[in-house]
Amino acid sequence: MNPSAGSFVPTNGNQKASSVSVPPHLRMKTATGFAKKVPPHHAGAANGSALFTPVTWSGTDDDGTSGKPSDSAQVGRPSANNPLVTDGNVDDTITERIHKTAVERELTPPLSPKRTELQMSTAVDHLSLTDDTSRPFKPQYIASLPELPHNILSKIPASPVSFSPDFLRNQLGGTVWSPGMVIIPPPQPSLLPDRMYYTVDPSHNPYLPSAPGEHGAKLVPFFNDNPEDVLDLPDGWDATMNLPLFILRDVPDAANGKPRKRYVYYGHYSQSRWSDKLDYDRMTQCVPTSVREYWASELSATGRPEWVTKALQKHFFPAPEYDGALPGLAEEEGGSVAEEEFAKREEKVAKDVGRFVEQLRSWKKEADMRTSLIRKDYIMAAFDKADADEVAALRLWWEYLECVDYREDFYTTLVQLQSRNASYA
Repeated sequence: MNPSAGSFVPTNGNQKASSVSVPPHLRMKTATGFAKKVPPHHAGAANGSALFTPVTWSGTDDDGTSGKPSDSAQVGRPSANNPLVTDGNVDDTITERIHKTAVERELTPPLSPKRTELQMSTAVDHLSLTDDTSRPFKPQYIASLPELPHNILSKIPASPVSFSPDFLRNQLGGTVWSPGMVIIPPPQPSLLPDRMYYTVDPSHNPYLPSAPGEHGAKLVPFFNDNPEDVLDLPDGWDATMNLPLFILRDVPDAANGKPRKRYVYYGHYSQSRWSDKLDYDRMTQCVPTSVREYWASELSATGRPEWVTKALQKHFFPAPEYDGALPGLAEEEGGSVAEEEFAKREEKVAKDVGRFVEQLRSWKKEADMRTSLIRKDYIMAAFDKADADEVAALRLWWEYLECVDYREDFYTTLVQLQSRNASYA
């Protein structure tokens, strides 16, 4: 770099300062000598002189002289003969050369931010939800489950008979308890000893078992109460273990070959792990828009079940929490409240409880109205909200289905019962 290109060459007191524009951090000298504002670690004697840190370099300077300093100068090599800060200004050719070289030295620019972004983008492009992109995504728990033993898999027919939706509804009966789960409450007669079974549509459940005997998962937004906590069921009854699963499939009609909706028995399944909630990434990456739209329509439907309405209200418009005084126990009864304070405390508790009851009445009236006004677009927006948003976000849950058995006798019985009525064929 030469001075005409914008470099700054320091001058002594008998020379005029260059008129070239110089950056502030390089303005080290003025027409009358060194600038007054000198960093403390560079400050010299009382005359305001400065000593630059020794610099080593090699090659040839712009003026054609050798860049290698003389041995007597000991530039860049600590020595007892090197000038100290306390020696004052060192005004010789070596000092001027050091100054000039330090100013004119062109620093290597940092890595371009655009190049860094490009490298990061390239790395992200190689990320995927699975190690093998040829395999469809499965929830981690489902992917970790072992396959059924061969003695059970061998029971599964190569071309299983499908069942008419009307046949299952009329023969097995029951009412929908929660999404995909049907229960036959007593005293209704039932062919199923556990009085429950699954009927699931894959159009809004893309992670169901891919074939009979395989494992899979459902997607649900809310859970109903456990049947054993509400209904009068036998002791030891479990609504999560060994239940038959029927999945709705397109099955060609034997007469004309056109596809029709029929249920296929996939085996008996257990929920061997409690459900996990999907996070925002899984909701956007793994749940198709059609599935989110389905649940948005179901949750905002006018005829939705009462338990769904309660779940929506609890999620989006939760009841206020009581933060008033709590009853205490007098000292004479083994508590910590003094006898003279006990009456005052009880009076405050009564006031706080009464105030909270009024607060609950006001909340219930407003929450019922706001819940009744929930529409599809409100649910869709909730799917996209952040978890920490002021308005509650909504996420789906994995409901894991582990295949534990394939009941050949159960399947054969259903086939025989359906064959007795030609309308179910």
